[in-house]
Amino acid sequence: MHSETQGKGHKGGTMQTYAQYQPTGFDAKGLGLEDRQDWLVLPLIQTRDSGPLERSNFAVATGQLVTVDPDGETFETHRFGHWGPGWYEILLVAPNSRAAEVAEEIAASLENYPALNENHWSDLEWSEACESWERSSLRDRVELLQRAGQSIFAARRAEFPADPQGAILQRLSGC
Repeated sequence: MHSETQGKGHKGGTMQTYAQYQPTGFDAKGLGLEDRQDWLVLPLIQTRDSGPLERSNFAVATGQLVTVDPDGETFETHRFGHWGPGWYEILLVAPNSRAAEVAEEIAASLENYPALNENHWSDLEWSEACESWERSSLRDRVELLQRAGQSIFAARRAEFPADPQGAILQRLSGC
């Protein structure tokens, strides 16, 4: 789910006002939030189906906004129900604010590289893969190891197995 110019988890380019924002081409622009029509939409979206990169970028951007506005007076997170992914979240910033300046920096950063913070993204992938490994049944672990071309004997271990090529990590983190 994304607007026409939005890429996977973000879009590059100039931010748009909420009045012009629409999650998909099938949705109305600026729906609801009548008192926020002139606020700017950060070029990020998070949905029920977001992967680690989208969730990481959303968290990092939120953290950057909190740093410049700890009271949240010039930025807001909004969650909406949606017919596609079930729900989605966006970040809005007040125009002509320090939060808007930070949002512009975030937008510019995303034009050049898809991750706002590689370490955060990597840590999130790793922790989610470890949690998934812990919850996996022995049968699922064996199947993962076989697909990755590794010894199935690691399936009985509680800790995440060595994964030099990243095949298991990739499957468990949904990358």
